[in-house]
Amino acid sequence: MLDLIRSLKQRRDVTILLVEHKMDVVRELSDRIIVLHNGQLVADGEPAAVIASPVVQQAYLGMAAEEPQGAAA
Repeated sequence: MLDLIRSLKQRRDVTILLVEHKMDVVRELSDRIIVLHNGQLVADGEPAAVIASPVVQQAYLGMAAEEPQGAAA
Protein backbone atom coordinates (compact mmCIF):
# COMPACT_ATOMS: atom_id res chain seq x y z
CA MET A 1 0.00 0.00 0.00
CA LEU A 2 2.81 2.42 0.87
CA ASP A 3 4.47 1.82 -2.50
CA LEU A 4 1.19 2.65 -4.24
CA ILE A 5 0.86 5.89 -2.26
CA ARG A 6 4.48 6.81 -3.06
CA SER A 7 3.87 6.29 -6.78
CA LEU A 8 0.62 8.29 -6.72
CA LYS A 9 2.38 11.09 -4.85
CA GLN A 10 4.72 11.59 -7.82
CA ARG A 11 1.71 12.68 -9.86
CA ARG A 12 0.65 16.27 -9.35
CA ASP A 13 -2.88 15.84 -10.63
CA VAL A 14 -4.18 13.85 -7.64
CA THR A 15 -4.79 14.59 -3.99
CA ILE A 16 -4.29 11.88 -1.40
CA LEU A 17 -6.02 11.94 1.96
CA LEU A 18 -4.22 9.57 4.31
CA VAL A 19 -5.55 8.78 7.76
CA GLU A 20 -2.67 7.25 9.70
CA HIS A 21 -1.35 7.19 13.24
CA LYS A 22 2.14 5.82 12.55
CA MET A 23 4.14 9.04 12.57
CA ASP A 24 7.10 7.62 10.63
CA VAL A 25 4.74 6.81 7.74
CA VAL A 26 3.03 10.20 8.01
CA ARG A 27 6.37 12.04 8.06
CA GLU A 28 7.60 10.20 4.97
CA LEU A 29 4.52 10.57 2.81
CA SER A 30 3.00 13.91 3.78
CA ASP A 31 3.45 17.40 2.43
CA ARG A 32 0.97 18.71 5.00
CA ILE A 33 -0.30 17.24 8.27
CA ILE A 34 -3.54 18.07 10.03
CA VAL A 35 -3.89 16.72 13.57
CA LEU A 36 -7.15 16.32 15.44
CA HIS A 37 -7.22 15.45 19.13
CA ASN A 38 -10.54 14.71 20.79
CA GLY A 39 -12.27 16.17 17.75
CA GLN A 40 -10.40 19.48 17.90
CA LEU A 41 -7.85 20.81 15.41
CA VAL A 42 -4.54 21.04 17.30
CA ALA A 43 -2.00 21.34 14.46
CA ASP A 44 -1.89 22.05 10.74
CA GLY A 45 1.19 22.56 8.60
CA GLU A 46 4.44 21.12 7.32
CA PRO A 47 5.45 17.75 8.80
CA ALA A 48 8.50 18.97 10.74
CA ALA A 49 6.60 21.77 12.45
CA VAL A 50 3.56 19.64 13.28
CA ILE A 51 5.62 16.75 14.64
CA ALA A 52 7.62 19.21 16.78
CA SER A 53 4.41 20.54 18.37
CA PRO A 54 4.22 19.69 22.10
CA VAL A 55 0.50 18.90 21.78
CA VAL A 56 1.15 16.43 18.96
CA GLN A 57 4.07 14.87 20.80
CA GLN A 58 1.98 14.34 23.90
CA ALA A 59 -1.12 13.05 22.12
CA TYR A 60 0.42 10.87 19.41
CA LEU A 61 4.04 10.19 20.22
CA GLY A 62 3.55 9.37 23.88
CA MET A 63 5.88 12.07 25.15
CA ALA A 64 5.01 13.85 28.38
CA ALA A 65 4.28 17.55 28.18
CA GLU A 66 6.90 19.68 29.80
CA GLU A 67 5.86 21.31 33.05
CA PRO A 68 6.11 25.09 33.22
CA GLN A 69 9.17 26.34 35.06
CA GLY A 70 8.53 26.90 38.72
CA ALA A 71 5.69 24.35 38.83
CA ALA A 72 5.39 22.49 42.11
CA ALA A 73 6.13 18.79 41.93
